[in-house]
Amino acid sequence: SLVVCTADVAREFGLCQHFEHVWQVESFADLALKMLEADLLKPLLVKQNISLNAVTEATKVIERIRRSNGGIEAALEFAHRMQNAVSQGGAATIRVSQRSSEALENVHRHIGNFAEAYKHSRLAVDSLRLLGEHASFQELAEANARLGAAMFDAHRFHEGIAALNDLVDEAKNHPQLLSAESRVMLFNTHARLLAAVGHDGWE
Repeated sequence: SLVVCTADVAREFGLCQHFEHVWQVESFADLALKMLEADLLKPLLVKQNISLNAVTEATKVIERIRRSNGGIEAALEFAHRMQNAVSQGGAATIRVSQRSSEALENVHRHIGNFAEAYKHSRLAVDSLRLLGEHASFQELAEANARLGAAMFDAHRFHEGIAALNDLVDEAKNHPQLLSAESRVMLFNTHARLLAAVGHDGWE
């Protein structure tokens, strides 16, 4: 059997005397590295069908790892392995691919690797566009807002404005298409890009 705990807990309860395998970890990053060393993440090296729910949950784990002490490298490794494991083709797996690209974009953005963040944001948007009418306006708006943010970080301001202009107009004309949170996300990103280029009325 395997017990995962902190070093303090292991000492306090003498767990090493009662269990064959005791992983003493202090963060999600430590746990991720232990799992890599034990080859427990090996299935992610093989392309297979992964559900959207599984990727969504894995994305939450990646974010927790990223936020932990020294967790950036482990989070990036986990995110890359997840994306490598995603099989291609079909509407369901396109959504999975899009979500895994967003996870990679998020990690790269937080470490200041803006070129990679842009690349994965673009992949996420392109994946959604492959769905055609099966992609909702909300999904497209949120993905493009993330792309616009990545363009802002990469100082590709004019491209970002062009990518968001039509979506912003549509959202203004039909506000019911987006949740309030998504509207704020889209409008704020667009406004930051306009301000960055000194557009009339924005500073």
